[in-house]
Amino acid sequence: MSLGTLGNKSLDYQPFWELTSRTGFGWGVLGSGPKALPEALIIRRSTINAWGPQCMNLHHWDARSVPSTRKSLSIVSIIVMMVPEAGPKESLHYYWYKYSKTPPYRSVTRLDSNGIPRVWGRVTGIVYRPGFVAMHGLNNLGHYLQSGNQAHPKVFLNQVDWLEAHAVIRGDGAVVWPHDFDHQESAVRLKAPWLSANAQGLVISALVRGWRITRRPRLLELLERSSCVFQLNCECNGVRVQAEEHIVYTEVPGLPAPGIMDGFVNSLLGLYDLYVETGDPSVSKLFEQGVVGLRYFLPRWDYKKKWSMYSNRSYLCSPAYHCQNRVLLSVIARLTGDSYFAEYAEAWHHSRLSASDRAEIYLLKLFDSIPSRTE
Repeated sequence: MSLGTLGNKSLDYQPFWELTSRTGFGWGVLGSGPKALPEALIIRRSTINAWGPQCMNLHHWDARSVPSTRKSLSIVSIIVMMVPEAGPKESLHYYWYKYSKTPPYRSVTRLDSNGIPRVWGRVTGIVYRPGFVAMHGLNNLGHYLQSGNQAHPKVFLNQVDWLEAHAVIRGDGAVVWPHDFDHQESAVRLKAPWLSANAQGLVISALVRGWRITRRPRLLELLERSSCVFQLNCECNGVRVQAEEHIVYTEVPGLPAPGIMDGFVNSLLGLYDLYVETGDPSVSKLFEQGVVGLRYFLPRWDYKKKWSMYSNRSYLCSPAYHCQNRVLLSVIARLTGDSYFAEYAEAWHHSRLSASDRAEIYLLKLFDSIPSRTE
């Protein structure tokens, strides 16, 4: 697939924000004209409140409900939207896309001299994380598909080159992208080299699109062996967890099931891309098993059909995480045709929250507390 054959697309939108600027917990509305998109995530840079320096909210694209006097108050840093074109074998689109007129400043992410992102942590220092590299590439590919700017595909292919060079072929034949640093996640101490279903899935999605552009045989060879770790339990150096007769693919090996939802879903999207590209029935089975597991465990990530929870009901998700979880469920609903996922995505829509619901969510998140689960 040649990049030169793709048409340019531009975003036609007018962003707005409104309500409770003092707390940053307000809910805005986006949208304008016939090209208005179904949903998006907004990050306001200047919000200073209990949510932290950045506040992200999910909005419905409907300009009719925004007073015209509010248009001059528009302050938007990043918009994240679902991409309905993603999924088919001929598509280069990823399932969601971040848009920003000016790239946001991220104090924890730093590019090396070759343009590869590294992530800074207080304990780890500056490290390379394969999932971040893959996502940086996918974001730039999305920028190209929306704007036609020829600088972006070069960045994408640069990340693909790095991922190709850093693939590890294990003795059991599996191709993996391990993390070469120790890391602490909750009570789990990860010792290098550790794997993550989240990173593996994102890398697969990036390399599938790299293969579609370059037709470089080496990329396909790596992809054909990239699903092996989804067949192996964590005890066997895989990312598969079996619990309550269901399967999940874990972002953090050692974390009890169901683990972290968004990382699990990212791994499913990678498997879906891999199956679409190769037609391998074993990959299709891995995807289907994961979807069944996601369906089964989904209530564990739900708070009263109002909000999503991080990991194993540890605490309510931040607005950013909550919006991402809702978008991911909407994507899975579209790919599988299962309305169960769409029902949860709709239940988590902010428009369904009453004033008392919003106060409840805000206060629970403010104190990072969560009531005991009631069946």
